[in-house]
Amino acid sequence: LMLLLDYRLLGRLAPLVYGLTLLALLLVDLTGQVSYGAKRWIALPFLQFQPSELAKVALIITLAKFFADREGSPHLLRTMLLSLALALPPIVLVFFQPDVGTMLVLLAIWLGMALMSGVPLRYFAGVGLIALLLLPVIYEFGLHDYQRARIEEFLDPSRDPLGRSYNIIQAEISIGSGGLFGKGLMGGSQTQLNYLRVQTTDFIFSVLGEELGFFGGLLLLGLFTLLLLRAIQAAERARDSFGRLLVVGVCIMILVQTTINIGVNTRLLPAT
Repeated sequence: LMLLLDYRLLGRLAPLVYGLTLLALLLVDLTGQVSYGAKRWIALPFLQFQPSELAKVALIITLAKFFADREGSPHLLRTMLLSLALALPPIVLVFFQPDVGTMLVLLAIWLGMALMSGVPLRYFAGVGLIALLLLPVIYEFGLHDYQRARIEEFLDPSRDPLGRSYNIIQAEISIGSGGLFGKGLMGGSQTQLNYLRVQTTDFIFSVLGEELGFFGGLLLLGLFTLLLLRAIQAAERARDSFGRLLVVGVCIMILVQTTINIGVNTRLLPAT
């Protein structure tokens, strides 16, 4: 459907898309279904709907329209603060579901699109300093017990290898056991015997590492790199700032999601 529409129509629909997304995120708190300890889904008659996924696209469209309309004033502090005010409602609502992974993606989308639109770097230095000073408070009062436990597991998985650390240890074993060329499709013992859990989402890269090995992982990274390079070319050829920023937002979303997923699977990042 998107291919059949003029992308500039998205700019005119931006307020509607943004408003409906916030409404859907609020509905999660009222009627959402709990899964893996988080309330992120709305049950529709024929499917389950996750509004936080829509929030990524809605934020990209909204920020692209916002910055395109203010193309002559990205250097103003007011522009940066207004863009942050647009980004914060979905970020906060997603954080309290809780869904820290998606919250980080939304935050990265805002940061990257603001930088690419020309907002001066010194403004982000101030925001970063405030965030750094608030980190101890966020860690102590803003995170759930299981989220703090995940950070502790990341630092020392041996604390609870059969409990909280089980998934990240099994993911690491799966990737390591694949060697250079992997065990072949459907041939991974970690995967097929269900030692590796959540195989189709959180730990899908570990499945690929076990079955296709190191070179399979390199191939996947190469394909993602090719996709992002093609997207960057599309941004360079865009007819206006709105189109360019749309592509930039999508690039950031793909890059950050890929980085988080592979980082968690390889234990370079704590599980989100």
